[in-house]
Amino acid sequence: MKSDAVGLLLSVLCGIHCLALPVAMSVMPVLGDSVLMSHTTEHVILAVGFLFGAYVFIRDYQHHKLRLPVLLFLSGMGIVIMRELGITDLPAMLLTILGSGLSIAAFVVNYKHRKACSHNH
Repeated sequence: MKSDAVGLLLSVLCGIHCLALPVAMSVMPVLGDSVLMSHTTEHVILAVGFLFGAYVFIRDYQHHKLRLPVLLFLSGMGIVIMRELGITDLPAMLLTILGSGLSIAAFVVNYKHRKACSHNH
């Protein structure tokens, strides 16, 4: 269950980071370049989140065969990746909220299922 808690925390932090980015960008001229604002940082955060989630959901799917968390997570990450690559004309804020929300939902569903499960993890 700790992996679900960590995944949920990472998803929430990612959502906060992405939603706060427009505000932070407005003060960029005052702050100068920042590692927190770089595309490299965005890509690293996205890669780490994807790898961690993939580990959790693949492991749990192999054990429980529950598809919903996997589908929610992959949908959420797919939306965030589309936003990051700029391959859609939809507003970035909408994509951020939708993608982060789906990823958070995946960890919540997974956590609730594992908690209700009668055997140990």
